[in-house]
Amino acid sequence: PLFRFMNFNEIAKLLSIAEVRTIQPGETIVNEGDPSEHLFIIASGTVDVVRNQTRLTQRERGDVIGEMGVFDKAPRAATLK
Repeated sequence: PLFRFMNFNEIAKLLSIAEVRTIQPGETIVNEGDPSEHLFIIASGTVDVVRNQTRLTQRERGDVIGEMGVFDKAPRAATLK
């Protein structure tokens, strides 16, 4: 949904600056309170969203995570792992 109004050229430009990262199971991607500089698109697997050491939800393949902090420049609201 985040990219649904983008045309092919816009998506191609976005992908040209994207970085592929492989995250191991249980590895922390970002910590709650960290600066928000990146958003993430889950290509495979799942990611737990954790706040105050409590799992809030689990996100999966195709989901975009971390976007809210990027847009509002607020610190990370949750840990992603």
